[in-house]
Amino acid sequence: IWVYINGNEEKIRFVGVNTPEVARDGNPAEYMADEDKDFTQKILEGKEIYLEKDETDRDKYDRLLRYIWLEKPVTDPSLSDIETKTLNGLLVKEGYAYSNYYKPNIKYQDYLEELEKSAQENGLGVWSKGKNGGSQKGKIDKSYFIKGNKNSKVYHLPEWDSYNTVKEKNAVYFENEKEAKEAGFRPAR
Repeated sequence: IWVYINGNEEKIRFVGVNTPEVARDGNPAEYMADEDKDFTQKILEGKEIYLEKDETDRDKYDRLLRYIWLEKPVTDPSLSDIETKTLNGLLVKEGYAYSNYYKPNIKYQDYLEELEKSAQENGLGVWSKGKNGGSQKGKIDKSYFIKGNKNSKVYHLPEWDSYNTVKEKNAVYFENEKEAKEAGFRPAR
């Protein structure tokens, strides 16, 4: 989303979640992308929100990384607070987004994963039967959480046995395989 902070326009990347991609650059929209966009716009349009930083201030695209609170944030929030008072939690709870994390930004990840499990069990949104008669999770998961080794220039997907062999001090994260390859990385063999 784009927001105004002290008169300056800033682009925000929601921490802890990943939403389906809208149609762009000749690529079709992913399943539930338009519904997600409409849901988000309806909740946020014209409203004052509160932004909470986790560990990292900005990503490599210079977007602010934030949790979006719809009311004043609480100290030491509960699962109920995250699912009802943050847009991040609402998106996951309603099936408009997947729980997604990039270390070190994992403050509410356990809550978001719990909300995702509930949405999945209830067949909500991205977990409903889609265009291909089933959940689209496999398609989207393979394009996120990619971990590369900055020394070997090899990347690993989370479902690969080799994923956890990369030491955190050597880890570089990519949003998709295309991005990893463009950065000069190759898939693990």
